[in-house]
Amino acid sequence: MTLGEQQPTDSPVYSIGCIGNNNLEFLKLKVNISKENGLLFLIDTEADISLLKGDNFIGTTEYDPERKVKVKCVDGSPMETHGVLEARIELKNSSIKHNFQLVNKQVGIPCDGILGCDFLQRAKAKFCYESRTVTLNGEICKMVGKMNQLELSEPNVRKIGQITLPPQTKSIVKVPVMPGSPLVGMTSKHEIQEGVTMAASLTKVVDGYAITSILNTNDMEVNVPETLVELDEFGLTWEETAILSLNLRTGRKKFRPN
Repeated sequence: MTLGEQQPTDSPVYSIGCIGNNNLEFLKLKVNISKENGLLFLIDTEADISLLKGDNFIGTTEYDPERKVKVKCVDGSPMETHGVLEARIELKNSSIKHNFQLVNKQVGIPCDGILGCDFLQRAKAKFCYESRTVTLNGEICKMVGKMNQLELSEPNVRKIGQITLPPQTKSIVKVPVMPGSPLVGMTSKHEIQEGVTMAASLTKVVDGYAITSILNTNDMEVNVPETLVELDEFGLTWEETAILSLNLRTGRKKFRPN
């Protein structure tokens, strides 16, 4: 590996979302610069950027130290990457070239790298948590790891919960997402039952769920079933995806794509 001279940086601080969570999902993918048959990547839909550990590489692998960034892990601890490393994820019938941030093997992630929001958007990732698959670049890949995104009482049967809505109130709710929906998309405005309407919201999938709002115009409290929603495609640039991730984490409501 070619090590560059360490330079001070004023780059923005990016976030890593689900490290430390006990319910993690992984993909084992072949990488062109690795001597291993496949590397284990953590799927982190809360991460702004993608990371790759600096071991198991073939020969001398160059990277750009001037493009290193600061990363804030889920426990709040800061970390600085070594720089940008270009790698190609090799699927069965295609490949995906991506710029990963290079980190050392001492970084506390239980795998070889992280697939963050930037990579998942580039690969047009679609998740199916019932079959535990991710579609990357139109090709289906099998997840590896613990499954708890959708609780199953028996194969392919999801337990249906209830959402309680106060009277004359718009409530922010977490709803399960239809398998195969895009990672980022729009919920459609529709009436769930009389006086109860789900809003059209730009949202993202996190562990099989998305955040939206439901308006109850009735004069009494209402219970509605927790049903699957389908997200409609909504094209975003990398910058817009980063802004959306930040807004959803900080609770900001406004997002205006170009």
